Amino acid sequence: MKKYLSIALALSFAFFGCLDKKEEKSTNQSISETKAKTSSKDFIVIGYTESKTGKFATESREQSQGLKLWVEDVNKNGGIYVKSLGKKLKVKLISYDDESSKDRVQQLYTRLITEDKADFLISPYSSGLTASAAVVSEQYGKILIATGAASDKIFKKGYELVYQIYTPASRYLKDAIDLLKEKHPDVIKI
Repeated sequence: MKKYLSIALALSFAFFGCLDKKEEKSTNQSISETKAKTSSKDFIVIGYTESKTGKFATESREQSQGLKLWVEDVNKNGGIYVKSLGKKLKVKLISYDDESSKDRVQQLYTRLITEDKADFLISPYSSGLTASAAVVSEQYGKILIATGAASDKIFKKGYELVYQIYTPASRYLKDAIDLLKEKHPDVIKI
């Protein structure tokens, strides 16, 4: 999971210059003004919610611990190199207890974007809670990395900024079945 999260986050950082899709920049703003504005950035802020209470508390805690381990490792190695800034930035996590509630997820992801100014979002645990976070991330133009959701429904809604880490639930055993067919075509049903 740590490896896949690292890959997904690294790919997401390629979009670093497009973090706020809704923000319009004036056409006469010079490149040097843009660099001056962004070069003062010291952290990549990643926001997420954790179900510290409610029915998803156990699984959510494990997901949160994995994310914290990844951030610890990244920061220990100086951070993530951001080419457009010409330097490494350490990762700063901001999280809140979503209480395993879809309504609370929407409130908190709005807060992470509007008040905490998160650069990227990590989904809560569960497909239902992630679906609620996806609505907010699309509304505000923020990338959401779905680390705890496997429902196909979320990803069939046409979201442009939601990236799935898990294999979709509908494909969990597909490759295993295909491999069995390939290796043992004479297997019969019982």
